[in-house]
Amino acid sequence: MRHSIIAISACLVMLLGASPKGTAAQVKKAVPVWEALQDGNEQYYRIPAVAKFPDGRLVALCDNGDVSGNIKVKRSFDNGNTWSSETRLAPGFSTNHGDAALAYDTKNKRMVCLFNAGKSFSASSGGQIWMTTSTDGVNWTEPVEKTSQFKGQAVWENGFVASGNMLCTRDGSLMVVANGCTSYGLLSGVSHEKTYEYVFKSTDGGENWTLMSPAGSNG
Repeated sequence: MRHSIIAISACLVMLLGASPKGTAAQVKKAVPVWEALQDGNEQYYRIPAVAKFPDGRLVALCDNGDVSGNIKVKRSFDNGNTWSSETRLAPGFSTNHGDAALAYDTKNKRMVCLFNAGKSFSASSGGQIWMTTSTDGVNWTEPVEKTSQFKGQAVWENGFVASGNMLCTRDGSLMVVANGCTSYGLLSGVSHEKTYEYVFKSTDGGENWTLMSPAGSNG
């Protein structure tokens, strides 16, 4: 039986956990954040993301399983040395979801989280993208679907946002990479699938997303 441990290394916590004044976080070793069969008695944890509020609080997200799971949240007030008990990101969200992309929105002073939900990546009708926000890392807004903003501009059959950390630029814009899947050769009766990476940007805290350009053109 395979189990998992999600740990944040000292170098990562020192980078993200530094105080607003720039002093280094005093983390001496890797600290387990999620450990299988300990938190909520879950067997698997995967795809972590971590981001920092300006006051130094850390927020970590993690899937509690494969495609049938949901997203868990933990917080730390001491630069990652200790972590709170886990809570669920979206308690009322019943569709399977995961692969969170997280960033602090400097314009609106809140955490922004994009995540994926729905059917598998290979299903043309699946691949939903949702967004939720939080000002404290505990209470998150009701998720709002953003699928059409991504799928419509990139013209893909299916797609998902890349998990981990989004980028917040100096002017407060948010940027995220999304992976899109296209099919061709359908008229010949044979379906061939290609995937591409796309860069999306939001200048209003994630309310609206605009396609900047594909990262590559050859799949």
